[in-house]
Amino acid sequence: MSFTTLSAALLLAVAAGVFLEVRRGLRRGLTRTAFTLSTVVFSGLAAAPLAVWLSNLPTEALSGLLREILPELEAVFEQFPSIPLLILAAVDALMSPILFVLLFLILRLITGIIASVICRKKFAPRPHEIRDPMYESRNAPFHRRHGKAVSGMVGGICGLLASLMLLSPVVGTLCTLRDFFRYTENIKIQWSAVGLSEEDLAQVKSSVSDPGAAILEDMGCGLIFDATANTRINGRRAGLRREAEACMMVVGDLLSGLKVFKDPSAATPEELESLSRLGEEIQRSEAAGLLASDFLNQIAISWLEGNTFLKVPRPRGGELVDPLLDGLLQVCAESTPDCVGRDVHTLIRIYLICHEEGLLTSPDYELLSKKLDEGDMLGQIYDELLKNPCTAHLAEELTNMALRIMAKGLKWSDFNAAQLENLMGDLSDAMNLVNGMGTSYEDQVESMKEYTLYYAQQYGVTLPESLAEMAAAALVDRLGGQNRPITGEDMEDIFDQYMKGD
Repeated sequence: MSFTTLSAALLLAVAAGVFLEVRRGLRRGLTRTAFTLSTVVFSGLAAAPLAVWLSNLPTEALSGLLREILPELEAVFEQFPSIPLLILAAVDALMSPILFVLLFLILRLITGIIASVICRKKFAPRPHEIRDPMYESRNAPFHRRHGKAVSGMVGGICGLLASLMLLSPVVGTLCTLRDFFRYTENIKIQWSAVGLSEEDLAQVKSSVSDPGAAILEDMGCGLIFDATANTRINGRRAGLRREAEACMMVVGDLLSGLKVFKDPSAATPEELESLSRLGEEIQRSEAAGLLASDFLNQIAISWLEGNTFLKVPRPRGGELVDPLLDGLLQVCAESTPDCVGRDVHTLIRIYLICHEEGLLTSPDYELLSKKLDEGDMLGQIYDELLKNPCTAHLAEELTNMALRIMAKGLKWSDFNAAQLENLMGDLSDAMNLVNGMGTSYEDQVESMKEYTLYYAQQYGVTLPESLAEMAAAALVDRLGGQNRPITGEDMEDIFDQYMKGD
């Protein structure tokens, strides 16, 4: 990375500002130079909040103008309603540093005049005072023995601060664009689709990756730009660079995640890791929450309707998991910016658990039973559902899934009609005993689980304990508290809806 004309211009501007203020400091003395430094600091501190506040006024007027200028984007805005809001927020954040410079110059002029008047009246030299430092005693304070040098140093600091404040919009914008293009390289955006050739792209990247701007950013321009280039999203303060970085990371991980959903078996560990942290990244950013909620709504709606999204079809979970995924997609279709990160995390965690445990296909029951027996897969899914208030109601669907798995196990066991009738009769008798216990719900589920495991073993069916517990909870939910005896036909009706087809 070599220095360019822009680098020279930026650094020369700072050098000129420092040089002029050093000269003024040497000429005006320490007291007046210190007052000048105070006015620069005060003007900067006062201009920053004023700029952020005033930038909202013209931004609101741009809302209608944006739709008039870009009518072809109306369909996109309807599908993704957060995009106009984010565009206006970005404009607001970019206008703040420009207004900051204007307000800084105005306040600097006003405070400079006031400081000059004060210095002229209060600190004007007296006729009898000796101003030449050569007459100062060796015991005099350092700033009196070296008054000119100290005044020059204070003047240099004053010129450096003023220069950094004046250049902060240019330097901050360049560095923001530099970071933006770096992130677009990571997610491999095709700029040719928007008419930008490789040569033009290389030239733009070279311009924004200016070493002079990088130096000034580290010297303080970046800090000043971040303090002024911010806006409010959903009533919360949001910095431009932080939000832009978060959005780019979310978009990159989202695109990577769609590849995982398309073919989870071909996913790399890096893709799985980026997918698993997507929800947490969304929660750290206001802009990412808005953007992610729009995308998640559209993804869920498209998949529920049987359509693809960005050419990615809905992931298939197999007949055992699809109803649970349907419920999760229904939640995602109505997700809001406040809960989208949590919803995405829940959806991804459950999908990855199902993928790791082999539930995304129609597995052999013995293999599935072994996996359920070795780990607490259903318990993990159950916990993930309950962690999210928006998906807690889907815990009932998990018990349905347990019944589906159990029913498939019975069907795969090749029972004849007499064996199945006897098993249903035994389970109905067990349910009647549980209903007559008069104990708590938890005790009833535990008792029904023990009966279910016992009868499954009697009929030669391998049934993991976690699966038996979920199935027992489902049976107690459906048949518990009945005022009539439960019959084998009642029990068979429940299992029949899950045993009809593959």
